[in-house]
Amino acid sequence: MRKKVISGKKIIIFGAGVEGCRALNYFGSERVHCFADNNKSGQTCMNKAVISFEELIEINSEYDVIIAVGAATIDEIEHQFDSESIGYYYLGDIVPYDDFDSKPEIKHFQDKHKGERCFLIGNGPSLTADDLTKLHENNEITFGCNMIGKMFTQTAWRPDYYVIIDVATINFQHQMIAEIEAKSKFIVALDHLMEEEKVKVEKVLDNGIGDVFYYRSRISLGRVGETISSDASKYVYTGVTVMNSMIQMALYMGFEEIYLLGVDGGSLGNDNKNEYSHFYKDNDEAEFTEKVLTLYNSLADEDVRKRVTANLYENAENYAKVNGTKILNATRGGVIENFKRVNFDDVFND
Repeated sequence: MRKKVISGKKIIIFGAGVEGCRALNYFGSERVHCFADNNKSGQTCMNKAVISFEELIEINSEYDVIIAVGAATIDEIEHQFDSESIGYYYLGDIVPYDDFDSKPEIKHFQDKHKGERCFLIGNGPSLTADDLTKLHENNEITFGCNMIGKMFTQTAWRPDYYVIIDVATINFQHQMIAEIEAKSKFIVALDHLMEEEKVKVEKVLDNGIGDVFYYRSRISLGRVGETISSDASKYVYTGVTVMNSMIQMALYMGFEEIYLLGVDGGSLGNDNKNEYSHFYKDNDEAEFTEKVLTLYNSLADEDVRKRVTANLYENAENYAKVNGTKILNATRGGVIENFKRVNFDDVFND
């Protein structure tokens, strides 16, 4: 059961992360009574008390409840709310994202590469330094992401653009990200960090290598029409895989052909537990992973992640076809079959 948000009524926001911060900013502190989040109950978040789901059940009729969470947990939350007959409304159905003002620094990139081709580089185990060197030697326009800097000691290749969506990674690894050699970096807005932490992290990033652009994030639930932004200067859909955000950036820049490389499909799950899911050894990130899990306090359901990721790629392919863009998968292996497969070496034989 869902009810329309009543103007003037106080609000409880379910979810104390990025989307929760966005909801607080949208409704204003005076209208927000508190947050509800089992993982953080008893604490404060953005100067608001955090209550448990059980406490929310007791008082929900007195407030409008706004669900402001990411795609990976939405199914479970819907079931909980419906079973307790709690009325709720999705933040994504309330906030008029399309009414946001365009960020002029990102608007500058619209159709900048119209008619050209690019390569979106993932961090999958199939990625090799030799392939990146070939891209470098052929002066191809490329995007990198996440921990791609770990490859720099093996090749002269450097990405033109760098994209990252995970605030926890940015928070813990901002010095590493600042040192990544890329001409332009698209970094998700750090809205849900505490102000002091946000200022500190942004200072490091802004003083690093390349130009930094902070884009607005809209969490994708993987539904048709809710995975690809038509105007990246207003917002970019994020969630589960950074590759979907990279595709949106490439589409916004007007590329006619978009090639995926090193995109093995780690977000779709790796059934062979003896294999690494990145080109580097995953246990190299053990300490960092422990910090992130401590921050989030729980792992998203793997089946949900697989479903949402599959939907993101399917929707990206459909959007590209309608808009006259080709997305081609030049990855050596992997499990993603939504896009036409091409042999990486053959791309340079035309």
